[in-house]
This record gives sequence, C-alpha cells and structure tokens, in this order.
Amino acid sequence: MSLPEHLERFLGPIREGWSGPEVGLPPGLSVARFAGPPEWHGSVEAYATLGLSRLPLRAPGSPRVYRLELLILVDAGSVGKEPGHLLATLSAAFCKSRRAILRGEVISDGSQLLTGTAMTALYASKPVYLPDDFAVASTEDGDTVIVWLVPITAREADYVSTHGWAAFETMLERGDTALTDPYRPALLV
Repeated sequence: MSLPEHLERFLGPIREGWSGPEVGLPPGLSVARFAGPPEWHGSVEAYATLGLSRLPLRAPGSPRVYRLELLILVDAGSVGKEPGHLLATLSAAFCKSRRAILRGEVISDGSQLLTGTAMTALYASKPVYLPDDFAVASTEDGDTVIVWLVPITAREADYVSTHGWAAFETMLERGDTALTDPYRPALLV
C-alpha cells in the first residue's frame, strides 16, 4: 500500500494539499489536509506530511535511520489552514537538518503556534487516537513511523522537560482533555 493510501484509509480522503517552493517545501515533499477519520463524523481534521519518509533521518548520537511522517489532528474548522503551514515549515527544517524527532521530544521556539491559542510547542507522540496499525505504514521505501505532533502549552513543555515524557503521557491518560482542541485549557495551571 502506498503512503497516501495508508493515510486515507485512516484519515479519510485528502481535501487539499501544499507543495513546492512557494510554501517552503523541497521537491518531493508535500503536506495534505484530510477530511478526518470517518468514525469522527467530520469533527476532526488531519494534516500530514507526504514524502518526508523518503529522507533518512537520524536522532542525535544514533546511527539508526528513521523514516517518519508528521501528523497534526485538530478540531474541524478551529484554526484554518495553519496546521498545514506549520507542518510545511517543520518538514523543510527536518529536510535541512536530517534530524529525526522521537517520541517524547518537544519542538518549540517559544512563539504562539496557532492564532488565538495558548499553544507554544509540539509534543511528539504515538498517534493513540487512531487504531494501532495506523502508527507504522509499510511503504515502497520501507516502514514509516507516523509521529503525532500534539500542540501543548509552555507549562506542559516545561513539565515534559522536568518530569520526562512517560510522566507527561501518564498525566494525559488520566486527564479528560481533547488533545485535538487547540483552545483547550492547559493541563497544568
């Protein structure tokens, strides 16, 4: 199964996409907006990269090669096309650095990620809101790991830094917070 087929199987049909230098993406890399998983009845949209997995990425200090695609899930219509543009910017940066992002890592430059929200960072996680067989796509280029980038607040990012990703994920599991809501209240006050 191709990567687009795998993504559409779980995320619904592609609604639109971005590619090319006008959005800062190198050749062969694009970002797509999906209708959202059918079982969510249009309440959530998905944005994912297409083509990042063709580039071998490495974590610092590791010889292991990672093939990754990035995913953001948001409530439908909540923030316009901003998640797509955010993924385009991140993808271009990963292409230049050839650095993989692994579960539990946080990406932040301290600025607001999505207009009108308190989210200033992205947390790399397994896509636990989707079926287990979504997390790894077997493609023509080999196995590709889908990394869910969850928008989080500065305090939540500090918590990950201080207590570690396992403690943060335990806190997420205990909470009753919709991680697709970019306007959600912070888990830590």
